Amino acid sequence: MNAVLRLVYTYFTCTPAQKICSATGAVLIVIAYLLLANLPQDWYMGALGFGGIALLFVGSAMMPLMFGRMARGHMSRVLPGARVKLLASALITLLIVGSAVPLFLVLGLMRALGPAPIRLHGYITVAQQLAILHHEIMQSFWLTYSTTVLFAFWLYVALWFITSKRNTMGYLQGVTVIAVVIFAPTRQILEPDALVAWDMTVCLGTLFAFSALFLAWPRLRVAGARLLPDTPVGWGSAAPIRTRGREIDLLLGTANPWLLAVGQLLPVLLAARIGFYSAAVWLFYLTIFSTVAGAIAGQAAERSRALWLRGDWSTVELFSRVERSFWRHNSYVLGILLILMVTIGSYAHLPVRLLVTGLPLLILGTVLSTYLGLMITRGLRWSECLLAVGVMLTLMAVAVLAARNADDQWIVIVLESALAVMALTLRYVARSRWADIDWMRCRPDRALSGRSAA
Repeated sequence: MNAVLRLVYTYFTCTPAQKICSATGAVLIVIAYLLLANLPQDWYMGALGFGGIALLFVGSAMMPLMFGRMARGHMSRVLPGARVKLLASALITLLIVGSAVPLFLVLGLMRALGPAPIRLHGYITVAQQLAILHHEIMQSFWLTYSTTVLFAFWLYVALWFITSKRNTMGYLQGVTVIAVVIFAPTRQILEPDALVAWDMTVCLGTLFAFSALFLAWPRLRVAGARLLPDTPVGWGSAAPIRTRGREIDLLLGTANPWLLAVGQLLPVLLAARIGFYSAAVWLFYLTIFSTVAGAIAGQAAERSRALWLRGDWSTVELFSRVERSFWRHNSYVLGILLILMVTIGSYAHLPVRLLVTGLPLLILGTVLSTYLGLMITRGLRWSECLLAVGVMLTLMAVAVLAARNADDQWIVIVLESALAVMALTLRYVARSRWADIDWMRCRPDRALSGRSAA
């Protein structure tokens, strides 16, 4: 049990930044809980609680990568009970992260009822009313708990794809998982009479299936190797893939833009279900998709080190070539996304003003995320993290405002203009950093060890 608890503690404190996020999130959750339990409900209590939950999740964001690497390591195959302990630590972390939301819900419901006495109605006694009330509160608790745990589980799966592969396919798989997760809350919104038993069954069934597959995976690999003798048995082995393209595109991972451009069809089509009842949420998710194409630019500096050693270019010329390579890639992805937005928006009869303000927003999302990635030439620091969070929050706020009434359109235009100026500023900063780039700080092995908390 000590090993399991140490693993859980490590998941929340594997890096100094995550240790701060976890501690701050836990403090905010406790403060919000105490305020909600002792003072009248107000909006800032929910904001504190939501901020604490978000920081707690960010603090454990390295859990999927650590879990996957330890599961694939040699120690997990030789130590007795290693896989069971590893699985228990991951499930405990998942339950901890998913516990705050239902607890806040139950406390909020109890505070909303207040200390007023319960009146008799017909032949129903006070004890029966209390029993009915307790039953409804518990139903709300388990419904919220199962939904939150399942949502957090799939977010961890998406993080595993993104952090372990660190390429276009990983980003695409992560976005696809997030888009599929959207379907569950959509069903609850469109079908509010969904049974608690069904949600609990889905949650427990998913966790049980994952646990069984994880524990049986070594035996399944051996059985698969016996059935298919030509299949490589080594961990992480894969058949080589033939690729074509410019040498810069191949080294940067931008040689095949159609992989992400066509691959985003499924997530966007799944999210289109939301556009039929909430234009704000529809534009919100499209804005998130627009930033994915530019997110891969965060690895540009560490991968360009090999290019600089092979080409007779200055650092300014290298930046120009890298910038053109990413825009050749992102133009295909962004073009498909814009076509999908216009097509699905027209089919769903969304307001024309939403499309007019939404199209520049998607372009700005790709531009800003691209130059934010190109700015990372000295490792991921607090300044880049805070800037990225600020940009994402602004993009999401603009998406919500653009879907509201027409009175907010001038605010949207002002914010989009400010984002355009910010994009030009970020490009200038990125170009300046590349002019004075230090290749000793852009080594891939250093970046990888930092991300894996080795």
